[in-house]
Amino acid sequence: MAPLWRTSFLCMLFSGTILNCTAHSTDCHESDPSCNSLTLLAYVLPVINRYFVYFDVGSTTTEAHALNLFTGALSPVMGSPFASTVAGFPDPTGRFMFSATFTAAPNNIRSYTIDTYTGVLQPTSVPLASANNQPVYADFTPDGRFVYFMNNTSLDVSAFSIDRTTGNLTKISDYPTSCACANLAQLRVTPNGKFLYVIGNGGAQPISGFSINQIDGTLTFIANLNTGVALSDGILVDAGSQYLYAINNTGVVFGYSINASSGVLTALAGSPFAGTANNFRGAMHPTGRFIYTVSVAGAQLGKQDVGSGGTLSVASTLGFGTNLQYVTVDPTGSFGFINNGGTNNYYVFSINSVDGAPTLLAGNPFTASGNPGSFSVARTQSNR
Repeated sequence: MAPLWRTSFLCMLFSGTILNCTAHSTDCHESDPSCNSLTLLAYVLPVINRYFVYFDVGSTTTEAHALNLFTGALSPVMGSPFASTVAGFPDPTGRFMFSATFTAAPNNIRSYTIDTYTGVLQPTSVPLASANNQPVYADFTPDGRFVYFMNNTSLDVSAFSIDRTTGNLTKISDYPTSCACANLAQLRVTPNGKFLYVIGNGGAQPISGFSINQIDGTLTFIANLNTGVALSDGILVDAGSQYLYAINNTGVVFGYSINASSGVLTALAGSPFAGTANNFRGAMHPTGRFIYTVSVAGAQLGKQDVGSGGTLSVASTLGFGTNLQYVTVDPTGSFGFINNGGTNNYYVFSINSVDGAPTLLAGNPFTASGNPGSFSVARTQSNR
């Protein structure tokens, strides 16, 4: 009697994608009902998260570093600094970075790929996308399908859909903020992806709210809320998409609750909260339990706890540097990064996982190849 065979395919899966399959045949007895059948065996490859820190050193050069999550040490990525590359905004998948060219109005958006293993940046071959005037800040829906660029001087928001295979951006539309202000300062998408808020600077100080269509990414204007105080430069949203904070250069932080259905903002009891002297911009801890602010004139890092009902505690501070402009916290909430404007220095601090207290790492300040700007951190995934 001729032998019977059972054929099995051993496949490797990574993030739900079949990478390759290998056939294996074994003989079996004719009484075995599984004879002459095909069997698919799956071996799931582990997903390895890596973290890369990017910052610009001038208008056309980007430094890239691999972040050690145990020590906070930054190791230069191969080829860094990258010439003719403008540091920008990594998408939530960690596969693409988008940045503005600022060559002429309307300004273009350039796409880069991020090597998920090495962190190396490479320009994509897709066409440049067109925003309006000075698209200085961007944020994404959490699924990485849509990106929104805030146009500083045309006072509007440019919306794009993202091809998650190529990084190509397709323009959805431009949305005016109706802001009677000199320029726009910052933009945030809520972590639940339902709403977008942008804050103006100079003149009237409105926070403009938009709802986000979950299917096509279009925006619908909600309302303008006037803070009544000039010099607001930062906007933060907590991890639960319940509270919004506007950081004002007069040393206060405005707090608002976010209506989960409509996105309408309502001032929190006790708002505005005392911040730190000349607090300028800030970062929200990924847990939503702490906010960190930096000041240009005061040269200090402030930490405030987010309490019940969104209230903010009195700030605890660390004084260092001379001109602290931007603060960024990595996606795990373990480390933070601050530039020192007008110098080639930057600072790295660790974050206590219990109380959020920041501590400067030994060796601070660290030296960049030029005057560092704002920081961004990409979390990539690979099977290597």
